[in-house]
Amino acid sequence: MVVWGGLRPIASRVIFDALAVAGLSFATLTSVTFPAKKTDGNKVARQNRWNGWALIASLVLTVATAGNLTNRWPLTFPMVPLFLLQSLRRFRVVETSRSWSFWIIRILSALCIVMAIKLSILFPAVELPPIEGPYHVGTIDLHIPTTIQGAAAATADFPFSHLPVRILYPTLEEPSWTPYLSPETALEYCRETMQFGAPEPLRDFGWMLHTWRLTGIQAKKNAKLSPTNDKSKENDDESKTKFPIVIYSHGLGGNADIYSYQTLSLAAKGNVVVVMNHLDGTGPIVKTKCGQEVTFDHGISKMDYKEGDVIRRNQTNVRAHEVVRATEAVLDMNQKDTPELIDAGVSFQGRLLVDHVTVMGHSFGGVTAFTAAHRRPDLFQALVAHEPATNWMTDEARRAFFAKNRLEGLNLDDEMYSRFLDGENEDIQEDDFFPELDYLILFSHEWREKKWGRCDIFEKMHEGGRLGPKDGVSHFSFIGEAHHNEFSDTCMLTPMWLARSVGVTGKRNPLETAAEIHERTVTFLDEARSRRSMKPTSQSST
Repeated sequence: MVVWGGLRPIASRVIFDALAVAGLSFATLTSVTFPAKKTDGNKVARQNRWNGWALIASLVLTVATAGNLTNRWPLTFPMVPLFLLQSLRRFRVVETSRSWSFWIIRILSALCIVMAIKLSILFPAVELPPIEGPYHVGTIDLHIPTTIQGAAAATADFPFSHLPVRILYPTLEEPSWTPYLSPETALEYCRETMQFGAPEPLRDFGWMLHTWRLTGIQAKKNAKLSPTNDKSKENDDESKTKFPIVIYSHGLGGNADIYSYQTLSLAAKGNVVVVMNHLDGTGPIVKTKCGQEVTFDHGISKMDYKEGDVIRRNQTNVRAHEVVRATEAVLDMNQKDTPELIDAGVSFQGRLLVDHVTVMGHSFGGVTAFTAAHRRPDLFQALVAHEPATNWMTDEARRAFFAKNRLEGLNLDDEMYSRFLDGENEDIQEDDFFPELDYLILFSHEWREKKWGRCDIFEKMHEGGRLGPKDGVSHFSFIGEAHHNEFSDTCMLTPMWLARSVGVTGKRNPLETAAEIHERTVTFLDEARSRRSMKPTSQSST
């Protein structure tokens, strides 16, 4: 753990890497001799074969356990020149002359082995921390029809017939190893992610992320939902067989895979978590039900700040519709199973707490949660925003949540506040209505220092008692010494030395940061549900 900066290297992978390096070293250090007489040719031939077999065995071991040449590129890339160098030793004139060519081959071969050792340490294959909770986790991928209902029809412009989502849920079935990245799109995901997030010289090197394909999660595909909810604090017996719902919206450049730690942890604590795979061009790659690939829209990132904000707000509008539709579909699953659920042998019928629905997201997903809650306040009872990029909130939602009558007396910079509320749609009037949900707003130390996301306004609202209902449990806080990407899995999968050098990871171990984020989130959800359960009457959303 010390060597890898606190990350969790995959133990089996470390063993395989060590065996491969040992085989390469044996092949390089073993002398290649040639028979002087035919009588002793058999003995020397065996020695030559051992030398060659050691090279082949190292390559086969690495490729067979990694899946292909690039998944463990820190070893396979140095192997290529090493194989060429070792093949030259098969020529008698090179190996027996002890000339300059003999020593150059030996030195270069040694350098290849040293490179393989260093690269395997610098770029380890790592895994996520263990998921802790009273339950194991089941998972199912579904395609939800995008039929527009109610108020969503007025603002939605959505060309796709189905929305892909992943549902994680509590189960008592033993988990199995499941690929972290979806196999169907893993290669494209790595390529698009490097294009989006890597420094300029590395953007075409998507294979650098192929080590992520060796990572797995502990979940059971199409498992049965747990028969009981042992965590339920409700008094009636019926609630002890039902589970609360969390709708999760990913950030810019993310998808359902890259938020696995937070979403799996929520499911292990007794939540049915619906994770979006947004189709608005903000994810690396998403496959639709008909097989069409929707990839990241790189053109928006090249626009100027103001023009880009307008387009991002339009994307938020689409994302909010997707969240609303996903929520409606999940609530419908409490009434009847869909054909996909029936085929998979999974059922949520009568098992969901439909009046305990939390909308949640990180960054772009955070403002998506705000916009969805503003659009359909009847669907949600709590909202969790991990570092929301508030400039991308739709004009209607932004002006409603940050209405002047809500912020009166908080000593805000009037000029900056006015610029923040400016939007494309000038006809929208300031509206003082925003649903009085319980809110949890978390920001990183990085954004606090940069004053991004209007965290200063959130902080003053919390201090002034303006965040959520007066009798609620709303909370705002910062995650110390953390950076923006630590709300996702990125920093737990990226080598620490590299992540810190490019400013992705803060001073803390990202595993510790992720655990703190999860604990704060779970504590809030428990408090919000307890408060709601103690109300005399319960509002039901069906």
